[in-house]
Amino acid sequence: MSKSLVIIFHILLILTNSIFGANKALFVHGFDSDAGTWADKDTPQDFENPPDGQTSIISESESITYDIFDFATNGYSATDIQNSIEDQIAAVINDSDDNWIIVAHSLGGIFSRGAIPKISDQSKIKGFITLGTPHQGAPAANVQDNDAQGFINTFSEETLAGPNVGASMWSTLANIFSAISNWELEPLVAILYTDDFIVAGYEEAKGYIGDATTYNVRSFLGPQGDWITNLPQLDNIAHRAIFGAEKSPTMIRWLSEFNWAGTEGYIEPDYVKYYEEIKDWYSDNYWTFDNWVNWYEIGCWEFFDVDIFWNACDNLATARYKRSEWKKGVDAWNNIDVTWSEVIGAGAPLYYTTIPTWHPREWFCDPSDWDPAIRDGSFDFESLFLADWVVTGDCYWEEGYYTYQTVATPASNKNDGLIQPNAALWNVGDEWTPDNLDNMRNQDNYYYSDTEANGGWNHSEIIRYTRIYDEPEAGTANTPLQRNADWMRLRFGN
Repeated sequence: MSKSLVIIFHILLILTNSIFGANKALFVHGFDSDAGTWADKDTPQDFENPPDGQTSIISESESITYDIFDFATNGYSATDIQNSIEDQIAAVINDSDDNWIIVAHSLGGIFSRGAIPKISDQSKIKGFITLGTPHQGAPAANVQDNDAQGFINTFSEETLAGPNVGASMWSTLANIFSAISNWELEPLVAILYTDDFIVAGYEEAKGYIGDATTYNVRSFLGPQGDWITNLPQLDNIAHRAIFGAEKSPTMIRWLSEFNWAGTEGYIEPDYVKYYEEIKDWYSDNYWTFDNWVNWYEIGCWEFFDVDIFWNACDNLATARYKRSEWKKGVDAWNNIDVTWSEVIGAGAPLYYTTIPTWHPREWFCDPSDWDPAIRDGSFDFESLFLADWVVTGDCYWEEGYYTYQTVATPASNKNDGLIQPNAALWNVGDEWTPDNLDNMRNQDNYYYSDTEANGGWNHSEIIRYTRIYDEPEAGTANTPLQRNADWMRLRFGN
């Protein structure tokens, strides 16, 4: 009997779907990606069978693939590319009787937003979510203005300067010992040259810059690009622009997500640990050579070019040179967020911060009324301070006070690895207020901050329904998609 009920239930489910349509998601990938990106991150599967034990959001999903460089190579204009991809998105929904939520990442959100007016029955679109979509255009497309290649070349040169002149013996031995005794890692000097850091990051960024320049990406995806200036408003479609910012070091965390699919066992906490250890290695070498400089300065009378011991003057010049080369790497790694922000064009001021400065109270005397002996320095101050009394009259305690300075906070402090939050605002003129998230979570914009204890969402990670690891430093908070799951269920009437 129970088996018969199961069969009847499935028949009713099929009939219901044929009459009312199934609840589906259409996943649209971003720039220089493909439909497999979603499956690689398990997002469609998690929508159908949420790992958090909640009810399903959808029963089925579809995804599309496009390649704008392939279009451009075949002579398509920017308008032709836009129309072709928009038509592809619209066709999926026009050719079905199902209910849809469109989930689009990055550039895919631009095409999806443009495709919706081409859908004949928009009532089938129950919701529209964009993830890290640059609705205001992507400054990263302006690679010529950003001098992105110059920043990347400089970073590469500065980080390789120290290793090229040689590590100090003590630093090398210490790190090899650390690698053997504490980690399952290679010595740090080798890690620098693996695919995880300088080489892969340099080649990946250089490849993007080359494509962006060759195909003049700024003309259609930059802040004044054709695809951006013609975006429809879509007031009649329930939509949410979801975006975030990643914790420092943003580029390293983004790189860990970017490379995860092809890297066995490497996850974000590992990358951050490597980054901190590499910084320590540079710092150890810098301070080692700095100590040698101090030592040789004792042994060299530079003015007379005379060695007191150990050929100190010649060694002093070498130690200073090596110290300066390692210092380049120390500064480069410490400033990696600012450098990457410049590469992606996120360096413009975005919002203003008021910085208070406390001035403690001070003992103040008006010197114009002082005894001449005080002004000319002949006054016996020792007897004054040993005396059991306090000068009065024109001397007094000036109370402490605050002064306030309003400074522009650069976007380098807030970006997801590819765009800054204000680029992802749905409407021109929307306000981005990172210190007041309630004002941001309105009908259009849903910002997930890196300042939250479990926050930090980079441009690639934000398309995951669940994170790929669960550790204290990783954050156990629900992902942005999880936090919007109930909204999606509600849109389907569940």
